[in-house]
Amino acid sequence: MRSIVLCILIIIWFTAMSLPVAGAQKKITFWTTEVEKDRLEIQRQIARTFARKTGIRVSVVPVEENLLAARVTAAYAARALPDVLFHPVDFTMGWMKAGILDNRSATDGMDEGGNSG
Repeated sequence: MRSIVLCILIIIWFTAMSLPVAGAQKKITFWTTEVEKDRLEIQRQIARTFARKTGIRVSVVPVEENLLAARVTAAYAARALPDVLFHPVDFTMGWMKAGILDNRSATDGMDEGGNSG
């Protein structure tokens, strides 16, 4: 559980830092498939801590894993994808090929984060 929490925090941080207008960004939308009550509350706590430290609010949106593919497809078509998407790795390659996920942005964010500390 601790590694999941750390992973979520790192993902949110890198996303916030890799946004073109990170300084002006006031809110990040974060979809998660970790929808169990206890895990969801931990993610919301992480979001509150992140907001206190950065001034950037995080809206944590739970999405049942069995509904995720349909929600992502609909959001992509509507140009309304979340800023951060915590998802099973099984979806990654297909979404990258479809242009839904941007691996260049993710790589840039990881590279930038790795070089900053």
